[in-house]
Amino acid sequence: MRAMGVPESTIDYVWSILPALLKYEYIVNAASFFRESIIKVWMSDEDVQEMMVDKSDLPISKAEGAGIETSYQNAFKSIEAIIGEPSKEENKLKQQLIKQGINPDEIVGYKTMEPGKEKVLEKIKIMQINRDKKAAHGKTNTGRDIGYCELKDKQELARYIILKNIAYKLKENEKRLIKEVLY
Repeated sequence: MRAMGVPESTIDYVWSILPALLKYEYIVNAASFFRESIIKVWMSDEDVQEMMVDKSDLPISKAEGAGIETSYQNAFKSIEAIIGEPSKEENKLKQQLIKQGINPDEIVGYKTMEPGKEKVLEKIKIMQINRDKKAAHGKTNTGRDIGYCELKDKQELARYIILKNIAYKLKENEKRLIKEVLY
């Protein structure tokens, strides 16, 4: 099947993950929050590179800052949809991640960000602190602005967590089906 403008590999991928999307509503919720995050603020790789070179990725207006915070919040909500409310206790947070097929010690980040490459666990803790201090409580003047590059990095984290969870659930279902057929 061909769709105008959509590569066949993308269509094949969508078909391959459809069983997980149909079975697990929380994955659809996570994807919806992620979609809202990237619709509100999306940057091309070239835009991010330019901002990093210019060292000028902070919003220039309050409205722009509010958009970044909204996008950041939706990226965080997509993570919450997968793992639940992240525990403030590190060991419990690790278990939440592992339970959903995510390695808490995996080094992730936007592909060219330095020092953007950090453990999943550390990035979630940073997002949780920012959420608690800023966007969730309407405090946009806390002395720490979220820049475009940090947002892009955290959107990549959310994307990674969603895709890892989908792969994990598909593998779980495959194992279950094999057991049903063989036994």
